[in-house]
Amino acid sequence: MTLSREGTTEISTLHLAYSFACNLSCGHCIFRCGPDDQRTMGIRRAEAFIEQASRAGIRRIVFTGGEPLLHPRELRSLIRHTTEQGMKSALITNAAWASSGTETKAYLAELKEIGLESITLSTDRYHLLEVPLENLQNALDASRDIGLRAGVKIARLRHDPVAEGLYRSLRRSSTRVLVQEISPLGRAAALRSAVKLEPAMNFAGPGCHTPPVLLPDGNLLTCCNLPAQDMKPTDYPFVLGSVEKESLGSLLDRRSRDPVLTVLRSKGPSTLAALLSRREPALENAGRILYHSACDLCFHLFCRLRDKGVLYATLRDQTRTENSSIGASL
Repeated sequence: MTLSREGTTEISTLHLAYSFACNLSCGHCIFRCGPDDQRTMGIRRAEAFIEQASRAGIRRIVFTGGEPLLHPRELRSLIRHTTEQGMKSALITNAAWASSGTETKAYLAELKEIGLESITLSTDRYHLLEVPLENLQNALDASRDIGLRAGVKIARLRHDPVAEGLYRSLRRSSTRVLVQEISPLGRAAALRSAVKLEPAMNFAGPGCHTPPVLLPDGNLLTCCNLPAQDMKPTDYPFVLGSVEKESLGSLLDRRSRDPVLTVLRSKGPSTLAALLSRREPALENAGRILYHSACDLCFHLFCRLRDKGVLYATLRDQTRTENSSIGASL
């Protein structure tokens, strides 16, 4: 285990949501972004957050949102600032801005020159209603021409010929393509009947290692489960706190030491659900409900949890049991 410059367990990547404003209002957006959501960090606050990230030992900033390129000048400045702080940078975008091949190439070349290392383009049946496939191809062609790493992330429903066609089309150009099923959270909760659902036991296995996310208001989430914003921090252990009230390094240290988050990282939410179902009446049926993914299970697990004290007491008892078993085997 390595330590950062502020003494925390090292986390190499931080997702930074500069704004929740987006030119699209997609029905599957778990972040519920759109044109009416104008929450934005502001350039000076964002620069201060990036400086905190550098001091905390972060090595890579991923600019996300919302649509980051609704703020092109600010993004340019923040990428440069990230480079000056000794970190790498990446960008996630819907490519709505990439309608001109010439202008797209010029802008991406400028971003690469000041430090941008990679770009991920998001598309699916919802994005295509307003962002044509030609935009993605412009961005991919420009990235290839200037030597910028690029890939595509396609969100899909359970039965989704549009996503399948996108995948076949994009793979022909030797592009890195990731197909990811739509998670029925946030605005996408209305799509629950259209996604694949499985029992909690199917998500047993490796724990969760998604990077923390810094929100426009300065609050830090332990992962990209943004619907957690709607829950009180006392009910949901994923809102770590504000980087304007406590240093990012301190919040990341808390993340690394929190016993609940430790279990989620090491064993996943299915293990935690099994432990809690024995002691928390509201979770007795957790194992028999169908979920979309480990993230979906995790979110609903904490939605139904009524007593945070039970959560920590269960983990303390489990730790004592495991230590006793280890002692008996020696």
